[in-house]
Amino acid sequence: MSKKLKIYTSLLICVIVMIFVNIIWNICPYGYSYTESISSLDERLEFVQEPDSFATRTKKKDGSVTIMRYPTVSFTVDVVPKDRDTIMMSHSFGQDYKVIMERVKLEVPLKNNTSPIYRLLPIIIPSIITTIIFIWMLCIGIKIIRNVRRGNVFVTDIANKIEKIGKLYLILCLTGFAVSYATTKYFIHTVHIADYNIVFQIGDYLSEMLINIAVALTFMVVSQVILMGKELKDEQDLTV
Repeated sequence: MSKKLKIYTSLLICVIVMIFVNIIWNICPYGYSYTESISSLDERLEFVQEPDSFATRTKKKDGSVTIMRYPTVSFTVDVVPKDRDTIMMSHSFGQDYKVIMERVKLEVPLKNNTSPIYRLLPIIIPSIITTIIFIWMLCIGIKIIRNVRRGNVFVTDIANKIEKIGKLYLILCLTGFAVSYATTKYFIHTVHIADYNIVFQIGDYLSEMLINIAVALTFMVVSQVILMGKELKDEQDLTV
């Protein structure tokens, strides 16, 4: 067994054990990181008609209304209520329901002068990085498929490409986790939601990251198994 295969296999086993421990004992089920945001005097959460900052309404002669919505940028964040002693309730057809908001999607109009472009960088930059790595992985995968279809099956080259896909996916997972944490921290200090605090749900991100790391390591292990199989075949051919 090669040194790389031993390392990748050991890491994969450790990650799988961590996944099972996380599932069985449910590590960090309610773990989150947040900073108590400052409440403003005009703070409120309500149902209203879409304001003029998001859309314009033009009334036609026939009485109909044309709505033109402005471009917006959106981002999704996890939240917890500021006041833990009160809950949101819904009553309908004689049945009471407790409404729990854990994740919300926020939209900001691009035409809003109070939201300069630098505030959008934490959203744009991670998307660009993720897209570049994903396209790189896709190109490698297309090269592998194209070579196999053409009959150009060079085992060593294919194994190296599979290993590279695994490494890129691993980088993508770790970068995604770091970017998610940094982005959420940025939103915690710059975005304020009425009656709610933005939080970083450690448990949710940890589970997702461990599964993605296991997938990346599986690619890397498979690449080394292919190379080991080639080496054994070459030794058998020499023996014969």
